[in-house]
Amino acid sequence: MHLPLLGPTFFFNLTIIQMGPGIVNVFLKTHFFEVLFFQYIQPQGKYHQRLFHEMYASSWLPYWICYIMLYAEGMQVYYDMLVWDAKKFAHKIYVKDNEADRFIRSWREWFAQHYKGCEVQLQDASTDW
Repeated sequence: MHLPLLGPTFFFNLTIIQMGPGIVNVFLKTHFFEVLFFQYIQPQGKYHQRLFHEMYASSWLPYWICYIMLYAEGMQVYYDMLVWDAKKFAHKIYVKDNEADRFIRSWREWFAQHYKGCEVQLQDASTDW
């Protein structure tokens, strides 16, 4: 950030790396501390997954600050899930010439092969995702 009279100033660096649909690594670095968040999904069955959060912080960072950061991260994911659960996806609205729609459809077809019964839902036009 460039501040008048102070010039370029570094506050923090946040790097997010997402590897596939189920693994996210978040690296937060400041002058005062470093924090690593690891989020990953463990499939438990058809339409049921467990989301895990792991956090590693500088050893001198107080526990209560780490708790607040991890709690805030969990709440952010929770509110994101509410938004995604409210969205409806019907296979009839896909556009064949749109690259994003082709990608979403192919990913869902690939993901569905790992769960028993998903192929029936892919073929059923009345089912929402």
